[in-house]
Amino acid sequence: MITELVTQPLPPVKPILPKGKDLEAVLMGVMKNRGGVLDRIQNMMHAVPEDRQLCVSEITDHFFQPDLDIYARRVIVPAGTMVITKIHLSQHPFLVKRGHCLVLDEANGTEVEIKAPYVGITQPGTRRLILILEEVEWITFHLTDKTDLEEIEKEIILDYTPSLEDNSYQELEQ
Repeated sequence: MITELVTQPLPPVKPILPKGKDLEAVLMGVMKNRGGVLDRIQNMMHAVPEDRQLCVSEITDHFFQPDLDIYARRVIVPAGTMVITKIHLSQHPFLVKRGHCLVLDEANGTEVEIKAPYVGITQPGTRRLILILEEVEWITFHLTDKTDLEEIEKEIILDYTPSLEDNSYQELEQ
């Protein structure tokens, strides 16, 4: 059930959270203690045959503006796709340039229908379940001086994987 229709940008909210490794530790603790609904859904998605799964790297474009320390990531997702995002470590803006989707935000439990054009702010700790109703072009913007994608991921995404055995979070070995 959709609880609200959002077509205007939301005002930015400044959470009171630590930065760096302290933030990662707080978020990992929160994720380990949640009910794990998205973990269970994500684990069920492993049963989908590989030829029916999207390869994220094939639908993602990367843009760098080194003199401004900006990195943008664009993903174009076809209608009928269900996506579970990674857990974000930083506050950053995003743009849904085109398309229509239903979004469940695990961090605050809200359900939102997004119709392009839409601009929003992702908060630290956000992980979303997204059902794509019409092909979506979603762009995120991040402040970073890095241009190596693996380094950027370590900086902006929580390093985790849901356990296939008990649906709890396990930190990835580095």
